Amino acid sequence: MSPFEMLKLLGVVLRGEAGEIAGILLFTLGIVLWILIPFYDRSREFGQRARAAHYFGLLAVFALLATTVIGYWTIR
Repeated sequence: MSPFEMLKLLGVVLRGEAGEIAGILLFTLGIVLWILIPFYDRSREFGQRARAAHYFGLLAVFALLATTVIGYWTIR
């Protein structure tokens, strides 16, 4: 439900093909970042950069949860 709702919200902001392309790029970027996270902080001893990635990941999870709730709320 979350991807559908995110694409619907992007369609409001960006009309036509621009919204569709932005949605595809947004989800592709998210998948690429998710794949690259294990390689992000290999050289630091205390994991300072990993903490930033952790908070970014929490923000992404909350955004996915929020758009899922909004999506189910609108179909009721």
